[in-house]
Amino acid sequence: MYLWTVASNDVMTQRNGAILIIWDGRKDLPLPRPSEQQLIRRVFAAIPVRICAIHFCFPDTIFFRMARAIFTLTVGKAELRNRLRFHVGTDVELKYTVGTFGIPSSVIPITEAGNVKTVHFNKWIKMRTIVEQAETSQMQMQMMQMELEPIEYDYMNSNNNVNNNNNGLPSSFVEYPRPNDVLFRKGMSLMYHRGNDFFHGLIQSKLSEHDAASQSEKTRIAWSVVDEVKRRQGQFLTWHNQGWWTRLEDESKIRLRVAVFFRESKKNLKSNQNRQMMTNNNHGYSVMFEEL
Repeated sequence: MYLWTVASNDVMTQRNGAILIIWDGRKDLPLPRPSEQQLIRRVFAAIPVRICAIHFCFPDTIFFRMARAIFTLTVGKAELRNRLRFHVGTDVELKYTVGTFGIPSSVIPITEAGNVKTVHFNKWIKMRTIVEQAETSQMQMQMMQMELEPIEYDYMNSNNNVNNNNNGLPSSFVEYPRPNDVLFRKGMSLMYHRGNDFFHGLIQSKLSEHDAASQSEKTRIAWSVVDEVKRRQGQFLTWHNQGWWTRLEDESKIRLRVAVFFRESKKNLKSNQNRQMMTNNNHGYSVMFEEL
């Protein structure tokens, strides 16, 4: 229930809803008894977040094909039943299938061997620890101030020189990236993130225009990329060494990063073109030697 409590406090999750993925690699499992079915219905009724979809991912066995009706009845409400999706197949097939619903396979915490990946979960727990420690510190500061200044203390408007949204953390602190955010982290490829994928495509679509433009025009094109990301309610985030994402708030630094990305994209494009030319030339030489 802690997970649902945290999700219910997030505005974006409340607005967009949550997606559940039930993934079980066992070939069969005990069917829920009537008392267990009733308990599961109560749990679903108590969840404080709107459920958009529930994906059941199971091996392709006769048992799971027959048990589909039982799982459907267990969920309970008709509005939830309409959001059920049942998928059967191998792990690779299942990851591909849920990918068609916009769920990246990289976020599914199951390895090819069927082991549970805990890296992202541990990072999330670490992040929650940081957030809750900051909340506790802020609460203690407020209690101390109320004790020292019981009359003058303003309960409604006091912020004690900290950011209200982040409970004492820096104003640029971001607990987790949103889908349209663009992430910068040195030494890591983040193309699996939807915002980075869009950003990369936007850069690629403007490479030719940027290459032929004057310096002032290149600046304008870079700003147009920044504006397009912001139009989609995206932010530019960079990784902090202490273990969290921070929001880039300096517009000039954001434009500079976009300009660097244009330059690196051009280098990669030229490298790929040179590699392709060398491959074609080598192929031509081999054909010529075969003819001789």
